[in-house]
Amino acid sequence: MVFIETKPLKSCALCVVHNEEALRELPGAEKVAVNLGNGRAPVEYGPAGVTIADMKEALADAGYEVVANKMQLVVTGMTRASCVA
Repeated sequence: MVFIETKPLKSCALCVVHNEEALRELPGAEKVAVNLGNGRAPVEYGPAGVTIADMKEALADAGYEVVANKMQLVVTGMTRASCVA
């Protein structure tokens, strides 16, 4: 999952829709939920070749500026202590 941060969105639900549409159109984007209040857009995506740079470009093309990004990795399938050793 990647958390994309944009400059504060205007107080308008249409900004949320534009950001979400721009990100959902990317190949591999599986779940997008833009938060109007904090300007964050958590994006879950598959291994279809989309990059953070692609996400930034999509938002820029929609008229928004990305100011930071953070990546949170979710690791599944580790069920025993020996998995982390």
